[in-house]
Amino acid sequence: MISGANKFANIWFPHQQIFLVSSTVVFGLFASDAIGVVISSFSIKDDATQDDIFNVILCESITIITIQMLMALFFRGTPKYIQK
Repeated sequence: MISGANKFANIWFPHQQIFLVSSTVVFGLFASDAIGVVISSFSIKDDATQDDIFNVILCESITIITIQMLMALFFRGTPKYIQK
């Protein structure tokens, strides 16, 4: 998972930005995992029904799909900075 950040930075960004992009992507990976755990634990109470749990999972899914669609929009086409 962490090597994917380096591959992403090496392909899509110029040489002088690789360190910044790699660091940001790795931080984002761990931060999103932590936020997902915290939001789920605060949103689902002990007396939650099946519908409550479904609504939390639905909101998380909508968020992920929105982020993926934005990534597909911003990173379409071919990469400009392929490092060899």
